[in-house]
Amino acid sequence: MKKRSAALLLVFLFCLLASPLYAAPPKNLSLSTEEMEYFQQKKVLRVSMLEDWRPFSFRDAKGRWYGLPAAIIERLAKAASVSVDFVPARSYAQSLEQLRAGSVDMAGVLMLYPTESTQTAARGIVPVCHYLTSQTMLLMHKDAERAPSAVNRLADVSGRIGYTHNKKNPTVFYETMEECLDAVRSRQADIAACDFFTGSYMMRQYKSRELISIPTVVMMEFWMGVLPGTDARLASALVKTVASFPRRDFNNALVLGQMLAEKAPLDFIYSYPFEILCFGASVMFVIILCLATYTKVHVRQHQLLQGYEESYRLLADTFGEAGIEYDYLNDRLTVFGKKSNLDIDDVVDDFKDKLKNNNIRLSLTPEQFESLLHDGAAGKSFSAEFECGVKSGGWIWYKLIYTVICTTESHSRPTRLVGCLTNIDIEHAERERLLELSSNDPLTKLYNRRTGEKLVSNRLKEAGDALSGLFIMVDIDYFKNFNDERGHLCGDGVLRAFADAARECFSSDSILCRWGGDEFFFFLPEEERNGIEPLVRRIDLLREKLRRYCYQGAACPASISVGAVRAYPGCSFETLFEEADKALYLAKKNGRNRLCFADGTGAGPDAENGGGRS
Repeated sequence: MKKRSAALLLVFLFCLLASPLYAAPPKNLSLSTEEMEYFQQKKVLRVSMLEDWRPFSFRDAKGRWYGLPAAIIERLAKAASVSVDFVPARSYAQSLEQLRAGSVDMAGVLMLYPTESTQTAARGIVPVCHYLTSQTMLLMHKDAERAPSAVNRLADVSGRIGYTHNKKNPTVFYETMEECLDAVRSRQADIAACDFFTGSYMMRQYKSRELISIPTVVMMEFWMGVLPGTDARLASALVKTVASFPRRDFNNALVLGQMLAEKAPLDFIYSYPFEILCFGASVMFVIILCLATYTKVHVRQHQLLQGYEESYRLLADTFGEAGIEYDYLNDRLTVFGKKSNLDIDDVVDDFKDKLKNNNIRLSLTPEQFESLLHDGAAGKSFSAEFECGVKSGGWIWYKLIYTVICTTESHSRPTRLVGCLTNIDIEHAERERLLELSSNDPLTKLYNRRTGEKLVSNRLKEAGDALSGLFIMVDIDYFKNFNDERGHLCGDGVLRAFADAARECFSSDSILCRWGGDEFFFFLPEEERNGIEPLVRRIDLLREKLRRYCYQGAACPASISVGAVRAYPGCSFETLFEEADKALYLAKKNGRNRLCFADGTGAGPDAENGGGRS
């Protein structure tokens, strides 16, 4: 019998889902002028609703109402621009009593058998707006007598006329449908009558497992109920609302009631045993598959890691000086290799802290080491150069060829770094020498013209609006006389003496460059912050050193002319050079051996310092 009720439920659900495909398109709800006047006067429509009669009428914990009658009335209220006050009723009889007492305008749920309309009107309630017809279902205990001639006690809901299919059956009334089913379960009644929708919901509960359902040919109708004498405009508006109500919304309201039903865990298991069994089996299969995949991947990654370690150990012993392995998760560095000359322990715990506190002889910073890990993990770099302390006490440049290993367990973050160190101290020294040759003037060891111009341009761009500093042009006075009178070696000596003196007089942050011949330009980034006086003192000191210059034991004094310009935001190297060159020309024109200053706007010199100094 249970299989039969389940089949009926499936047919019902199929009909609900399929019906929108064949239903006529919904009509717009349009109320007449007289009906709109009624609702304008009414303002609030009070409706009695059963607070727990699923799936027709119920409310959730937040007080929101669900079910077919609530959906119909809310559609009417929206069209009529009135508010709705749903008055909860615990039982069907209480809902009708609220209507008879006049505390509500209508009852949202009025259940009638087709032959009851006259009897209902005689009891003081007028059924209006029929909105649903359902087959009646009988629920009985599976051990109850089922013979057609048997006399069965019928449990029915108080307030409605009992099921009269067999007039010999005595009827016992209860407040709610739940109480009717409790009476059948406890054998205080033999049969309970209800509509198909309510019966289907009740039979899906675990506590109904000992009940069976029997469909009948008797139909049950659902109406709205009003009092005699109620304004006919309310009844006509309700009829129009049901006529315009989309069939899809009818189905959705009924199905939603089944879906939103609050089920105990046992009710859910009882309703869907096969589905739960299939779901559990599927979950178990997925878990087993994941465990098997994880084990396989973990073993493969472990083998891969061992392979990397052995490869780098072989490289370190054959071609390199030492090998290193860094455990990212435990912050541990391991040094290996037969030829290792590093002044580092074989195992270093808390490696990053030791780098940060300079407790390990490596020139790397923690930030540089993190960059190695992340660049290697992203495939951006697999080599790095840095200095390492050696056991002899010195420092040697090494090149690290490495691999960063990531695993799925670490979500593609680095877990190990394995690599081989190779001594490149000779190659690094040679590169530094070549770099110095390419960027420095071979005679004075100051920056050459190309490098100096590039460095000043970069400094101007990097400083932006925070730019401050001085750009100066320097020329050695009457330099040609040194070459002509004492020879070119003397001239070269003067240039070298000037360069040495400039390095002593200006900070290491200054850019000192030989432009060509006996001309130089300097960029002094900090000078302008303290005004002009510091520059004047430095130029005086530089001039004093040149005045004491000797060549081959004989005094060979030299002097310089200087043109200076203030750097300003947005200026370029070419602009500064041109303005400083104008200031230098003015210093020469005014007698040499002096400093002339120009403003940063390109105007002429605005100050002279050092006039007459020798």
